[in-house]
Amino acid sequence: MKKSLLATTAIAALGAVAVASPASAKFEVSVAGYMEQWFGYTDSSDSANPDSDTFEQHSDNEFFVRFSQTLDNGIKIGGEIQVEGENAGDIDEQYMYMQGSFGKVIVGTENAAAYLMHYGVASKGIGIDEGDAANVWIVGADGALNRTSAGTAVENDFNSITYVTPRVNGFQVGATYIPELGDQDDRVPRNNAGMERDGRRDNAWSLAGNYQNTINDLKLMASLGYIDGGDDDGIAGDNTALSAGLRVGFGGFTASFAYGEHERDDAGAETDTNIFGVGINYQAGPAGVSVSYLRGEDSDNDTDQDMFELGASYKVGPGVTAAGSIYYGKGQDGANTVADGIAVAGGLKLSF
Repeated sequence: MKKSLLATTAIAALGAVAVASPASAKFEVSVAGYMEQWFGYTDSSDSANPDSDTFEQHSDNEFFVRFSQTLDNGIKIGGEIQVEGENAGDIDEQYMYMQGSFGKVIVGTENAAAYLMHYGVASKGIGIDEGDAANVWIVGADGALNRTSAGTAVENDFNSITYVTPRVNGFQVGATYIPELGDQDDRVPRNNAGMERDGRRDNAWSLAGNYQNTINDLKLMASLGYIDGGDDDGIAGDNTALSAGLRVGFGGFTASFAYGEHERDDAGAETDTNIFGVGINYQAGPAGVSVSYLRGEDSDNDTDQDMFELGASYKVGPGVTAAGSIYYGKGQDGANTVADGIAVAGGLKLSF
């Protein structure tokens, strides 16, 4: 059903492109991206690594090559290639898209619908939910317990096809089909059709939706997503994830709530995580502050983690934002403390 829907939508979109009269415009090509450079100090004297107190410098940067044109029948066709700057120029994502009154079809290595449409815990600092989050700074912290978009544990930039509907009365729905699910290095040979590998999941899929609306001065954003990692003759058990998010804004204040869970019962890779996050932001002109909290638990592995962030930012100029965070995190593995520390970090975010 889900694969049939995606296939029908893709064929319809391709058919619309095929019958379009020749477009006279060439592709418009642009380069965009971001660079984040952070510097800070971590005090982890109470963790399992008590000698890890140190100054650290972390980076996160990518640039995107984007290209698009609008055909004579009004359909927009284009693509994007993302290159990571701090990982020796690795290609992060690459995909083509077709967009029109029918919605948007994305084909290539892109995140699944449940990730694309998720609203996590917002931050005015470096971040606590995903990205350059607290687990980068707190020694021993578990990144899997520090993200509410739990779907990233099931999928991440795999060859896939995604369809997203137009937004109607604030609502939008997306669906993704991933023929082969596994680590990038495990798809052998990569990009060859009809090659299924035993011991790797096949036919993964994702469904998601979100809602955006402004009622008087009240801004509402909500999301719900689900991912199923599929199956394979060589694998028994489930690999599923659910994520949900809510943001409520009024004036300069925004409250955010997010939840994610990931259940996997492969032999030797069992996990059952539940992550809840909450935060409140305030923006006044170019300045913003936030307070955020994440709680993560893995009942199968008897681990839990608490993470706090006090963040602040200031827009120095167009595309230039100064930001910083104070983190406190504590993680337990059974009765053992594996993470317990405080970190203070700051730097610049550049968008171009």
